[in-house]
Amino acid sequence: MHRALILLLCFLLAPYSALVQPAPPVITVPEIQGPGLTSPYAGQQLATPLRGCITGVTAEGFFMQDPAGDGDVRTSDGVYVYRYSKWMNPRKLKPGDLVEITRYEVQEYYSQTEIAGLRDDKAQTYRVLGSCKLPAPVRIAVAVDPNENLSARYEAVEGQRVIVDLDTSVAGPTQRFESRHPAGDPEITIVGSGSPYYGQRIFAGELPIDRGGLALSGGLGVDLPQAGTFDRLTAEALTGILAYQFGRYVLLVDDPGPLRLASASVETATAAPPGSDEWTACTFNIKNLFDAVDDGDGDLGDWTPAHTAAYRRDIDATARLLRDALGGCTIVGLQEVEGKDAVWADLARAAGPRYRFDYWESADVRDITVGMLYDAARVELRSSASFQACGDVDYGVDVTAARGPRVQGEPCAGGTYPLYDRPPYVADLVVANAAGDRRMEVRLVVVHLKSKRGDEAENLGRRVQQARHVASLLDAPHAIALGDFNDDLGSQPMAQFESFVNLYQRHISPAGRYSYIYSGRAQAVDHIIISPELDRYYADGGAVHLNADFGEPLPGAVGRTSDHDPVIARFFFRPTGISDALIGAACGAYSHPLRLK
Repeated sequence: MHRALILLLCFLLAPYSALVQPAPPVITVPEIQGPGLTSPYAGQQLATPLRGCITGVTAEGFFMQDPAGDGDVRTSDGVYVYRYSKWMNPRKLKPGDLVEITRYEVQEYYSQTEIAGLRDDKAQTYRVLGSCKLPAPVRIAVAVDPNENLSARYEAVEGQRVIVDLDTSVAGPTQRFESRHPAGDPEITIVGSGSPYYGQRIFAGELPIDRGGLALSGGLGVDLPQAGTFDRLTAEALTGILAYQFGRYVLLVDDPGPLRLASASVETATAAPPGSDEWTACTFNIKNLFDAVDDGDGDLGDWTPAHTAAYRRDIDATARLLRDALGGCTIVGLQEVEGKDAVWADLARAAGPRYRFDYWESADVRDITVGMLYDAARVELRSSASFQACGDVDYGVDVTAARGPRVQGEPCAGGTYPLYDRPPYVADLVVANAAGDRRMEVRLVVVHLKSKRGDEAENLGRRVQQARHVASLLDAPHAIALGDFNDDLGSQPMAQFESFVNLYQRHISPAGRYSYIYSGRAQAVDHIIISPELDRYYADGGAVHLNADFGEPLPGAVGRTSDHDPVIARFFFRPTGISDALIGAACGAYSHPLRLK
């Protein structure tokens, strides 16, 4: 009897009990962020609903912020949500959407707290609940103290909407990264007016990347001014989202309207053509010189210009630089040229009727190669080859990916693996003076070592091995290695050339020792390294600063054709007689004729 009554009561009260059950627990963005540098939930998979107001949409996700916040100045109210759907926004998410997320993982991605796990945009891992008012931005200031720990200043607003007034100088020109947006994802590194580095060139190693400044980014789908080094950039009430990317804090601007740019006055210089008893060697990373033919390899294959006219403009601009800014260099080592005879031939023809080309195919995923242009009236090409090295580490180099008529076969025996995606190009040459009565045998090695993209813990060791192998190829009295080494002076890879002469270290003043600017830091990554015997014939040289500092071509100057500066070295056919003592005394204060002023 009692049992029957209990069952009846349960039946009658069941609908009511369902109505009065407590709502499922929710978690807030500030709880996810926590008061410290890392999230207290890092590494955990959660199904507890997380709600927030979308404040900005990127190519790969979105930022969202707790509409109310928790009132704790130690905890950020915003966070980044990674969607695993690069280039796409299938649900048309936009700022002002109120969303709820379930089934996700909290992670620290390169020290930025992120919500991840939304691997399928079709799955109901999040939903739009309605609309919301964008939270008011928190005011911040640009850090100016090089010794300040920026995490103490910015971590509590990571992922939040912020507002800032700017009075800054540009430390490096506008860079545009791969993006779904027509203008790319532009980025500018700035230094506040109160910083000792304001209006100064910052060399790699002088100032840690996470100190003393801020980067502006157009990663929310906006464009930024085309700025050059030392330009002044100001703004009142600039708004955006503060993120932590690639080891530094970045302001993702949501409205660039307040930005004002004042261009700095800079000059460029050109190198004189080689004299009748001189010859010159140059290196230049052209940066993705591809034709307008889509070979069907996707985003990482053929980076084609939009049309043939754009390709022709690239060819003409590069050829003009070789002729005018480098004075018709006798030998030009080139990097990042598409592995097609037609592309190399077009560039050689545009550079001048005396130029010929030679290269070997690589296994690079983008089909970029290294090789040379040379003045056939002064240079005899005796032989050339692609010099692959083999080791016991499998770096995933697919030598079968190399295509075209200039392919060398698998060089590695069973149990060993190729070291290079882009093996060094090695040529034995004879260079003559204008009269033809003086000649010099030269061993040329053109390199493009492993980039720093990806796992640098692995990449660095690989570049050290590559550099050691390149050094072993300089086994001739008059030997020269040049190209993009992807490492600066003082690095482990460059230490492999201690028995040779690095042009920057021996002959170029410290202020001119750069060919590339990344995140506002000037770096010497394009090197010319020569044998001690060839150094006896050295005349002058250095980086010709035409690209690295500039966002746009200057009036009357050779246009910016790459993000790298070319580097040139001039040699006589007779020893110069310059003593080591004289070189050492002059090197520190030497004002080089090729320096950017």
